[in-house]
Amino acid sequence: MQFFLIFLFLFLSLSFPVYAHNFCNESFSFYSGFVHPFTGVDHLFVMVGVGLWAAHLGGRALWVLPLSFISAMLLGFVLAWSGIEMPFVEPLILLSMVTSGLLSAFLLRFSTKLAMAIVLSFAIFHGYVHSTACQAKELFSYSCGFSVATALLHLLGIFMSWVSHFLGSSWRDKITRVCGMLTFFAAFYMAFS
Repeated sequence: MQFFLIFLFLFLSLSFPVYAHNFCNESFSFYSGFVHPFTGVDHLFVMVGVGLWAAHLGGRALWVLPLSFISAMLLGFVLAWSGIEMPFVEPLILLSMVTSGLLSAFLLRFSTKLAMAIVLSFAIFHGYVHSTACQAKELFSYSCGFSVATALLHLLGIFMSWVSHFLGSSWRDKITRVCGMLTFFAAFYMAFS
């Protein structure tokens, strides 16, 4: 319990400046799309979390969840550029952080179909936000950029789980739980700061 309280205090003393959309005015290209997920804490935590959770579930989920996330994200991107309005996008992004954090923190296991439905339900909003973040002229290269970055962040989560597996299954679970708690607390910090 002491570890948890110290962790919570240190985490809440951090400051998360919003850098997610800094590169939007510079270049509307592959680079701009690629950088966006790495500079937004909300995208970063959820995308790595999906990779961690996919690795925790194993089997088909290892490739189904990341591909589902990227597909739904691209759908959200297209919906935004088609002029379809989605209400409450930012609160739903925070909810996706909370969900991703809880799934990892409690090491929840679901069938691959249910896990895919969960991932699809919040990935669409991340894609929508990618679209509204920049008025990109080169939609294809911009969307390719954030898709590649998202895939790399999913792979980072899978890689973290894989590396921690060599330390033992208890370490793997601990690392997944800590990353889940970080995501969960980051969502609350962003919501109330």
